[in-house]
Amino acid sequence: MPVTETIQVELAAANPNLSPATRFGKLVFVAGQTGRHPATGQLGRDVREQTQFVLERIKAILDAAGTSRQRVDRHHAPHAARRSGGLTRSTTGTSRTTSQRGRPSEPC
Repeated sequence: MPVTETIQVELAAANPNLSPATRFGKLVFVAGQTGRHPATGQLGRDVREQTQFVLERIKAILDAAGTSRQRVDRHHAPHAARRSGGLTRSTTGTSRTTSQRGRPSEPC
């Protein structure tokens, strides 16, 4: 049975009740990141800046876990709503990056 490990990383304005990531065997699960700057905790001015901050936070967490965004298999973003660019949305709200032919593309 794989061992479960909590990934710890210092991020400003992190929720102290949640772990930023959990490793289960070879898998790393990241959750609950917000649009606050990873170092200062300042909320982004707009959705574009908040998205950038979320990605920076995820990068820091993946770095702490010894992996990278290039190895991300899929993500769940229930509020993502893009009509182009390869992002699809199912009725459950799960978003997944796909290729032009509808097959999973290379990792994000």
